[in-house]
Amino acid sequence: MSVDYVLHLAHSYNSQTGNHGEKVTKALKEMGVSVTSGMLTTFMACIALFMTDMLWFRLFGCFIAMVILSAFVTSMVGLMALLAVAGPGDGQGEMPCLKFLDAGICKKNDEGAGKEFSPTAAVP
Repeated sequence: MSVDYVLHLAHSYNSQTGNHGEKVTKALKEMGVSVTSGMLTTFMACIALFMTDMLWFRLFGCFIAMVILSAFVTSMVGLMALLAVAGPGDGQGEMPCLKFLDAGICKKNDEGAGKEFSPTAAVP
């Protein structure tokens, strides 16, 4: 549950262009509202658990609320600060050979440049 916020913000950061600061700003503009809304709605669901008479449900509500709040602060403050300082720049970390996962085709750059390579083709 707590990984969700980090993944959304990191994916949004990687899809942006510009320097580190611009990418963080664009990522927060794109996904910050959604992550904040998700945190608020989950926290509001915990309020019903806080008001129950059964101890187990009340403790479970406290646990969920602590996980959600700590994940939100860690992702919005910790992750975004880390990405602003040391996040990957434009084009860093890309693996062009793995684009076949999206397009179904992987082009080899060394032998037979320009030939298409299909991962499902039979190996000679």
